[in-house]
Formats: sequence, structure tokens, C-alpha cells
Amino acid sequence: MSGRLVLSTLQSVRATGNSLYCLSPWGDSSIMILPCIRVRDVVMHAVVAATGGTAAVATPLLHVVGDSIVHAGLDCIATEVATIGTYHIAAHGMNEMLAEKIGNQFPHRSQKLETTAIMSILITLKHKHTMDDAALGFYRSSTHSDTNLLSDVADYLSIQKGWFSPYLFASKRRPVIPRAMRPDVVFCHGPFLEGDYRVAETLLSNSASVLDLAPPPPPPVPQPNKSFLNLPLLGKNSPNSSRTPSRTPSPAPEGVALPPLELPPRRLLVCLVGIKPHRALWATSARPGESIFHYLLLDGVPAIVLPALPGCPLLAWDTLTLTDMYKKVVDGAVVPEKWQGIVSILFEYLCLCVDWDRLLVPTTTANGNAEPTMDLKQSALRSAIDLLVEGAVRSVEYKDVKKNVDIDRAGIVMFRMP
Repeated sequence: MSGRLVLSTLQSVRATGNSLYCLSPWGDSSIMILPCIRVRDVVMHAVVAATGGTAAVATPLLHVVGDSIVHAGLDCIATEVATIGTYHIAAHGMNEMLAEKIGNQFPHRSQKLETTAIMSILITLKHKHTMDDAALGFYRSSTHSDTNLLSDVADYLSIQKGWFSPYLFASKRRPVIPRAMRPDVVFCHGPFLEGDYRVAETLLSNSASVLDLAPPPPPPVPQPNKSFLNLPLLGKNSPNSSRTPSRTPSPAPEGVALPPLELPPRRLLVCLVGIKPHRALWATSARPGESIFHYLLLDGVPAIVLPALPGCPLLAWDTLTLTDMYKKVVDGAVVPEKWQGIVSILFEYLCLCVDWDRLLVPTTTANGNAEPTMDLKQSALRSAIDLLVEGAVRSVEYKDVKKNVDIDRAGIVMFRMP
């Protein structure tokens, strides 16, 4: 207990000092207030305490799909799903929509991109109880007239770039984002948790529509029989019965090169996600050994699955929030030309992460069995991003989004997954 008190004191002092030139670990405190605590969160928490449960007003809007908690992925996450409205999950074969988009035959203001329901997924992510700094990187697109990654005084206090930081910090991965940076995309290479892949797969399985441009993952490799101590089993019918297990592997003969370690192919999930704390304050989402958040999905925004290159970042997020996207809608006019800048930035970043050799193009757009050209593959990727951004921008037409989604904590996220 004394060690934890000392550690927490040191973390508090460090967070307070870093708040002068970095965002708080929760991504949104300013220099003038306490780190990790938003004024709005304090006000909301005080109102709930004074009225005895103001938040209960929104409870009837949530329709719980299942009362039981679903465990997945070696018990590294637990999920509970609820919906606002009638949320329909379509088949993942939605590539005919993408084929129409590539061929300029997709209808304007299609009903497939109308948001009519919201899904809330409460995910508990298990992790170790040690704190590490997240290995972050920052990307700024060349489409800007000023490609300098360092901001001016006007952008120094902006906090949008850290909107997804709670995902990392609640799982003991401290994100250090300098205030002087103005990236378009913030990406993270680690530390890695097994639950990161499970979170991505959960979001994918609950997405209403998916534009799938990646081949399916290979079947899992069967593991050899091992005991609960992860040691080979020895017995009459065991394949290891004829030899004695060695504690150290045999060294390779001199002059013989070992085969390179082949990384299994990975995929990339690109989707619009909103996050909310488990309770009123963000700090309540960080528990000893686990983090717990509400992840919000909109049924009118398709997700994209892409083949990922080896070394692709574990996690990345666009620094534009849903609030910034809604600013593209002026006087209720949803005009495609307004969000093409967002599409160009995402396309430029994803081109660095996509394995073009494995990228699939809808068969209706390819010439028979001919191999699709690079131009066609790039057109498919850009069209998929355009559909995702259009669905995100058009969600402003659904009134329940602003009521039930913190649009300052919602945006486009990219997860690596199997």
C-alpha cells in the first residue's frame, strides 16, 4: 500500500508538470484546470449528486441486448451491448455499395448512410498493473499548405488531438502528446495488449455494415498439448513422450542461418467510434488491472477492413472529432465537396499502412478475372473512405446522436487486428 501511495504521488506530480507543455493523459485538460479532470465532468458529477440521479433520464433509451456478459479472447475482455433505437447488423458483404461508388453509380443521399440507431458496447479490457509510456507518433499530411508539424500560439491550447487518449491511459499506457504538435493522425506502436485485438474484433462484429477489402484471416494454428504450466505433456499417447523436454533450445549449427520469423498477416479496421466513461468522471474508467468504457457505433457509418503491412501501427486516430466534421455542414446542406479534405488526409495516411498486394477490389469493378490495376485499388480505397466520412457527416441529421454521443469524444479510429 505504501508503495502504491508513493507511485501515485509521483504520477500526480509528473502529470501536473507535464500539463504545461503536454496534454493530460486523459487528453483534454487545459493549463488553467487540474490535470485529468474536465470542468464539464465536474459539473455533471455535481448535478447528478445533487439531484439523486439525473443521468437516469437517458436510461430508458438504452435497450439492453443481452443481460449476460460475453467473454472473448482468453478472457482478456468482457462486453455488454445495448442499443438506442433499432440497430440492424447487415451482412458483412456490403461491397456492392463500394462497387457503385467506384463506378459513380452510388445514389446521392443513399439510405444506407442514414444513421437511425446507436449501439453502445461496454467493454472491460484487462491489462497489467504497471504504467508505461505509449510509443506514439504524429503524422501531418502533405495536403496542407503549411506542412510544419509544430503549431502556432493559436493552436497551442487545442485539445482535439487527444480525444482518444483515454483508451491508452486507462490501460496503463501513458500517452504524451505535446501541445505544440498539430498532427492529422496520432498513431501508437505499443505497448501491445491482447485485448486490443479483441476490442477491434468486437467493434467489427457489431458494425452495421462493413466494406471488406482484405482477405479473410488464416485459420488459427493448433497449439501442441501443454499443461497448465505451459510445459509439454508427457504420457503414453503424447507426441512428446519419446523425448525429454529441454529448458533451453538447441543452438543452431555454426554457419547455418536460422529461418526468418514470419509475421502472420494482419488487417486494419477503420471505423467511427465514440467513447464515454463508465461513470460520470473519466477517472472511473481506470480500475486496477482493467479499463472500462462505452464504445458507441452508428448504424449509418460503414466500417472498412484493409490488409495491413507488417509493422503497421497498433492503433491510430484522426485528430478531427465528430464536432469538427459537423462544421462541414452549413445551413443543413451536406455537400460532398466539403469533406474531401478529410478523405484526402486519411487516404494519404492509409496508403502508408495498406498492403496493396493483398487488397481486394469488388468483383463487379474488376474486368473478369484480370488482376486489378493499382489505380483501381487506390480508387477503391478512396471511395471506401469517402463513404465512411459521408456517413459520419450525415449523422448530424439524427437528433439522438448529439443527445447520447459526446461528439467531442467521437471520431475515426484505426485498429490493427488479426
